[in-house]
Amino acid sequence: MLGDDAELTAAVLAAQDGDEDAFRAVYRAVQPRLLGYIRTLVGEPDAEDVASEAWLQIARDLDRFSGDADRFRGGRPGSPATVRSTICGCAAAAPRSAATRPS
Repeated sequence: MLGDDAELTAAVLAAQDGDEDAFRAVYRAVQPRLLGYIRTLVGEPDAEDVASEAWLQIARDLDRFSGDADRFRGGRPGSPATVRSTICGCAAAAPRSAATRPS
């Protein structure tokens, strides 16, 4: 796991250049906090799925990110707005039960 902001910033930059080991390091550094945040929003049963979707967005948008470790954790990608957008997308894609379907 990355020990400080400078290491995370360096790993994000390396991941942007295609370094898979650096992306794994970023994931290991950010995932525990991200998953905890998601659990508070959606609960345990769906948290892993939402986190997976968030990481797909993070990986897709990583090349457009600019900033340091602090911005990566609190800005985009991986921001509360990105996570909320992912949650809304997951909720919209989830099949509705007969009880919740409009008549």
